[in-house]
Amino acid sequence: MDEKFRVAKIVEREPDVNNLRQFLTNPNILAILGIRRYGKSIFSWQIFRNETFGYINFDDERLFGFRAKDFDLVLQAFYELYGNIDYIILDEPQNVERWELFANRSFNSLYGIQYKLLMLLVKMILKSGRSKDYLKRVKS
Repeated sequence: MDEKFRVAKIVEREPDVNNLRQFLTNPNILAILGIRRYGKSIFSWQIFRNETFGYINFDDERLFGFRAKDFDLVLQAFYELYGNIDYIILDEPQNVERWELFANRSFNSLYGIQYKLLMLLVKMILKSGRSKDYLKRVKS
């Protein structure tokens, strides 16, 4: 087997968190958009590595059948596991039908939760294969 197939190349990246601070100062719903397998999940982990956050990946087959009404159970689990959290990261939320209702309800009422941001990682297949902006604000 050729050597190039045996060795994985790891590319170190540091997100420009200072550039993101303008979005993190107030409660926001943000989306990180990009092509498949481009590192959106890792990017979100890098941004919040020094914060207290809850993370759930809806690509996990054990969550098959998860419905929008089940989000309250996720919030309860986050608080039981981590106590007070500042951020919630939803990875691949499009796998949950009507997930945007939870996002809107949480943002509008803050659900009694003291978090600053609801991060939505949305898998997007872009025809061009690239995106100009690596971070876009989602307006409610």
